[in-house]
Amino acid sequence: MMTNLLIKYSPKKIDEIVGQKLAISKIINFLESHKKKKGLFIFGQPGVGKTASIRVIIKEMDYEVIQLTADDLRDTEKMDSLISNSINTASIFGKKRLVLIDGIDSLNSRSIAKVAELIRKSGVPVVVIGLDFWNQKFKFLRPYCEKVEFRKLTYKEIMAKLISILNSEGIEYDYSAVELLAKSSDGDLRAAINDLEASIAIDNKLTKDNVFLCDRNIKKNVFSAMQKIFKSPFSMDVLIVFDVADIDLNTGILWVSENICNEYTNPITIAGAYENVSRSDVFLGRIRRRQYYGFYKYAKILSTAGININAPVKSKRFVRYAFPSRLLKLSQSKNLRSSMKSTSRKIAPKFHVSSSVFLKDYVPLLKILIKTKKVKKKHIKEEFGLTDGELTLLAK
Repeated sequence: MMTNLLIKYSPKKIDEIVGQKLAISKIINFLESHKKKKGLFIFGQPGVGKTASIRVIIKEMDYEVIQLTADDLRDTEKMDSLISNSINTASIFGKKRLVLIDGIDSLNSRSIAKVAELIRKSGVPVVVIGLDFWNQKFKFLRPYCEKVEFRKLTYKEIMAKLISILNSEGIEYDYSAVELLAKSSDGDLRAAINDLEASIAIDNKLTKDNVFLCDRNIKKNVFSAMQKIFKSPFSMDVLIVFDVADIDLNTGILWVSENICNEYTNPITIAGAYENVSRSDVFLGRIRRRQYYGFYKYAKILSTAGININAPVKSKRFVRYAFPSRLLKLSQSKNLRSSMKSTSRKIAPKFHVSSSVFLKDYVPLLKILIKTKKVKKKHIKEEFGLTDGELTLLAK
């Protein structure tokens, strides 16, 4: 019986890395020079070899690694200490050093700002691994980092790796079954190897009839995350639904609380679910006040597993999950403020006042003039170059 194929066949040398020659060459070039920028941001979808590759490269280039976890990065005191002391260019044994930060996507803006400061002051290279370099929350980090993208693997590249594993293990296989596994992985080699191991676990051979395709835990969208929390039997996957759906915990809690009454009909079940959501929010409040991120795991458990196990019997009826009303109101308010600012930028200069003065003192007057028909909408629109939407907003 084979076990741990993923560990057994993870790359041990650079030439064993699957399909990322350009990315590998860029990483090596950065580590050999890193003169312009001290940070390197490695990004790409899950399972394409980002972490495995950097570890192999670090080993072959004889670097000593300072690994920072998400909890380390949320620890303000620890980060301040690293930044203030800076990081030495070599260890006490004379080896080259680098800082490795994996899973940066789970951090909030405050922690990401600390990473940017660390990169700016560090005396050694800082390698960051994430999913999307262009995510808006990394805008203050990007100026300090070179970027290296790990592309999505082709199904043929994945097939070649799977066949190599099967041959090494002496497993009989159908070519069509390997092709099915590779194509179903969507470029994720890690998922393909896990599916392969599950498929051959019983018969010790691979055919189309025994191909097992994992569900990838949860599809990467919030609606699937809600289904996982409310309708699935409990598993450890429930704890990571918000991470996989790529939404922050605060937003995830809003989604859960909005849809508790849509999912449940039993008053006791509803009360228990809201109790767990409330306790989760209490922990988040303590994090904001005390900056103690040790509470984060409790908030996460209560808002995911706490809701899931709250209802032992899962409803099979279809539920149309609603968008959080609070987020909707905030979005509408933001759009309203944005439109009003746009209007003020066009009109305020005509009155030789600032936008803030215009919004406070002149908008009420213009509204009265429009409603009492002292001035015509057409004239205001033409005079100040307003759009129909801006004019409608001004006339409300």
